[in-house]
Parts: sequence; C-alpha cells; structure tokens
Amino acid sequence: MIPLTYLIVLGLLFFNPLPLFILIIIGMLISSISIYYFSEFMHFDAFFEKKYPQRIVHLKSALTKNELPIIILWSAAPFLPTDLICYIAGSLKINLKKFIFGILIGEGITSGLYIFFGHQLTNYLHL
Repeated sequence: MIPLTYLIVLGLLFFNPLPLFILIIIGMLISSISIYYFSEFMHFDAFFEKKYPQRIVHLKSALTKNELPIIILWSAAPFLPTDLICYIAGSLKINLKKFIFGILIGEGITSGLYIFFGHQLTNYLHL
C-alpha cells in the first residue's frame, strides 16, 4: 500500500535505471497479485468500499464491459490508487492473465518514465 513513486525516488539514489525498473516491476506484480487474491482476506474490500463507495459502484460497472483498457489506463494514471483496481479486479474474478498484462503495461509505462527521466534529471543535477 506504499505508492511506487516513493520507492522509485529512493531507488534512483542507489540503483542504475534498468535494475531499478526490473525490481520495481517485480515488486509491483507481487503486490498487485497479492491484492488481487487476498483483498477480501486483508479487508481491503471494507477499506475501499468505505473510502470510495461511489467509485466502486461505477468502476465495477465499467470494468465488466471494458476490462483491459480500464486496467491499463487506471494503473498508468499516477493520481489513481492502483491497489483499488487490483481489489476490484480480484472481486470481479477478472482473468488473471488479462489483469497482470494490464497492470504490467500501465505501471510499466509510468514507472519507466519516472525511472528513466528521473535518472536523466539526477545526472543533470549531479545528485
């Protein structure tokens, strides 16, 4: 439940971009699959349904119609909690391969941009 942005910024101080990208993607996949499978056990359902009741209803409705595009766009958006889409995908029993593919594309694009542009910025600033 820790946003990847903090881990990426911290990781930029200690890792080269490619190993950092690989570590971030592996960690993100483990986290996303864990939430997908264990969200009800960890009571994420109660947390998200209490915190975002209207969004949950709308998202579940939209997700049943356009699974992959919504998962990709949601996980690529830096201001939307990816954990929420993981919980909803798990509760709707969306195909795991489709879910992983969508998360991988969305988070991969965003993380890659942060990591590789962040690396260039730190080189430019000599950090």
